[in-house]
Formats: sequence, C-alpha cells, structure tokens
Amino acid sequence: MKTVHELAVELRNAPGALSDVVELLSSTGINILGLSAKVEGDIGIAGLVVNDPSRAVNVLETAGYKVTLRDILAVEAPNHPGALNAILKPLKMAAVNIENIYFLRGSMVMGAGQILAIEVNDCGQAYKALSEEWIRILGEEVYNL
Repeated sequence: MKTVHELAVELRNAPGALSDVVELLSSTGINILGLSAKVEGDIGIAGLVVNDPSRAVNVLETAGYKVTLRDILAVEAPNHPGALNAILKPLKMAAVNIENIYFLRGSMVMGAGQILAIEVNDCGQAYKALSEEWIRILGEEVYNL
C-alpha cells in the first residue's frame, strides 16, 4: 500500500508559532510540499508533508517540538467538474472518515491533475476503496514534487 508521511506538529496558539516552524525547516533545507493548520484552544496542530520526513522529525524534535508521524494518502484528482467527488464518494461508500484534506504544493500545474493529501481513519480501507475505482494513489514519489 502506498502512503505518504505527514508530520503533525503541536504548536502553541500564538502569533508567529507556525512561522517559526517554517523558518526552522527551511533553514535546514527541508521543503514543505503541503500544509494544513488548525487551532483548538491554546494548542494548534500543523500537518506537514515535506520532502524528507525523517530528517524533519529529527530537526523539529531537537528544537523541542512534539511531532507525530502518521501515514496519509496522496491521491490524484483530475482537473474537471466532479473529479473531487470521484474520490470522496468511494470513501463514503466504504465508510471511511476523512479527518483532514488539503492540496500538495507542486501539483497545481495548469490543466494537470492535482494531488490531495488525505488523512483518514482507516488508510487500508481507503486505499482499497480508491484502488477499486482506479484512482491514482502516490507514494514516495510525492517527496519529489
């Protein structure tokens, strides 16, 4: 099964917290390919897909950040009306819950399909449901976007 690693980085809910993480990663040559962020109370969680996940975890943990590495799916969505539902509907039919979804940078080429980062409650079931519908799922090749 092809998956991509996402770093879930715990941040304080304060101005500049996300900027500090981005600056730290960029200063070590780590490229951010996709990013989502959400805040609940005093804590924020940044979901990051980067070109070198294991090195990024090391850099962030050394700097004192709490990081969780989790597997997500990177799925190609063609660029036409209804393409997103071609991905969402099989997940719905398989009773797979989407916990987070966002676009990956480098996949926004005019006219080309776009790559979605999808965090789900059951990667195996999601992979099976999407594969049966001939949806293209990417793995480590995403790190070279």
